[in-house]
Amino acid sequence: LDSDGSLLDAISLATYAALGDTALPKVQTFSAQDGEVKIDVADAIEDCETFDVSSVPVFISLVQIGTSFVVDALAVEEACAVAKLCVGVTAVGKVCSTLKSQGRGMHPLQIVRMVKGAVAVGKER
Repeated sequence: LDSDGSLLDAISLATYAALGDTALPKVQTFSAQDGEVKIDVADAIEDCETFDVSSVPVFISLVQIGTSFVVDALAVEEACAVAKLCVGVTAVGKVCSTLKSQGRGMHPLQIVRMVKGAVAVGKER
């Protein structure tokens, strides 16, 4: 990462990718003949389970420059922005959080337009 782009966006994408790539081995317990409980951990990758990441949000940052919105703005674009909104979006387009930072207040219709844009981008994973 350099000075461009949103750190929150990058962290959320890295977390989403890491969780989606994680494989957990299946674990079974059983009683041995001596009454002791034994644990069997699967060795094969085919016997592993993965996380369902469909409900894990990624953050999409948008900045307002004039009457337009820019997703994942460069530092020079952020310097020109009058407002910034970060939106947490799941793979099915559910908004789970918003964070308003930088700049002035925003009209509710601006927020709605920016959230709709973030949802469209967030569903494209």
